[in-house]
Amino acid sequence: MIERFRKALKARGARGIIGLQRQFKIADDNGSGQLDLPEFTKAVSDFGVDIDPQDVKGLFKSLDIDGSGEINFDEFVRVVVGDMNQFRKSLVERAYRTLDINQDGQIDLDEFKNRYNAAMHPDVRSGKRTEDEVIIEFMETFEKHHAMMAEGKGGRGDGLVTLEEFQEYYNNISCNIENDSYFDLMISNAWNLEGGSNPAS
Repeated sequence: MIERFRKALKARGARGIIGLQRQFKIADDNGSGQLDLPEFTKAVSDFGVDIDPQDVKGLFKSLDIDGSGEINFDEFVRVVVGDMNQFRKSLVERAYRTLDINQDGQIDLDEFKNRYNAAMHPDVRSGKRTEDEVIIEFMETFEKHHAMMAEGKGGRGDGLVTLEEFQEYYNNISCNIENDSYFDLMISNAWNLEGGSNPAS
């Protein structure tokens, strides 16, 4: 169902992020920035997707990643665009290996501190929070995001970031970046990677 929905969107010219955003806004009848089930049902019909009406709810649930009963644009893009391509996956894995100093398959606070400079964070500079507090919060975003994408199965909550959690976080970011070169630059700058790659696009 999702693949048919993707093809229908592409057939209507929604091949890039801007095109997807345009189609999303067209479907958002009440201008809330979210699609509820009635809006989505109408959108499926308008997009010419050949799906049995009773299956539309299943497709809606697949797109409603956080289970809120509405689809926001990030959820919409994530499912329609899909996972990162192999170039981006390799780049993210490279960044992870750089962070995982002892190569035990999980990144702890000390390893993050080795690569992530929190000293320039506004809250640290103003004295509201310590560098450790900022880094811990940043690490928690990886676990929380992974838990949300795992359909409510819950996160491990152990303060350690696995490769799977790291990849899932960047999967979501990747969906909103069309150019591989820009994604390369973003990852390389974020984690101080040397000798950036040369993507084809």
